[in-house]
Formats: sequence, C-alpha cells, structure tokens
Amino acid sequence: MEYAYYLIYKFVLLTPSHNEQPEHIANFSLALVLSFTLFGIMNILEYFNLYLLEELWLNKIWFVMVYLSFVVLGYIFFIRHKKYIEIRRKLDKGNRNTKIRNASFFVSYIIALIVLNFIVP
Repeated sequence: MEYAYYLIYKFVLLTPSHNEQPEHIANFSLALVLSFTLFGIMNILEYFNLYLLEELWLNKIWFVMVYLSFVVLGYIFFIRHKKYIEIRRKLDKGNRNTKIRNASFFVSYIIALIVLNFIVP
C-alpha cells in the first residue's frame, strides 16, 4: 500500500498539480483506487451470484462512506506527521530494477481494475 501511495505521489509531482498539495491528491487518488477495488470485488461476487449484504451494497451512501474512510485512513497512515516525506526518502533510495518491477505491477493492477469494473459485466 505504501508503494502505491509513493507511485501516485511521484506521478502527481510530474503533473501541473505538483504545487497543489500533492500528498493530499495522492491520498484521494489512492482512496479512489481502493474504492474501485472494493467495487470490483462486489462485481465478482455478483457474477458468481454471491450476494453478501446486498442491501448494503445497493446503497450509494455506503460507497461514499467507504471512500471517505479510505481518505481518513490514508491521512492517518501517509500524511499525518509528514510521513509521506519519510516514505519518499526510503523508497527513492531503492534499486532501479525493483522500482520498475513494482511500478509495472501497479500499472498492471490499475489496468486489470479498469477492465474488471468497466468492461466485464
């Protein structure tokens, strides 16, 4: 999870939004990815006709609450006490091949998540 935050944070630093509190933009983006992951799990369960807490899943307020929960948890784990600076220092020192491999895994995960949520019915 820490590496996913780091990748999103580094990407935001490359965009024109790098002056607009990139640590918070990365947190909101990671919360969105995690929410889509939960939505993808729901789609998989629905595909196999497994309905767990169906009333809860159909309520759109639930997704807003889950997203906001991810944002708050991201704040606690990555932003509070400027922990994102420690994460950046630690992961910037990593091996280049490891960084490329981990970034490839994360991009593959995002692509699979998009396919799962938007292409697979």
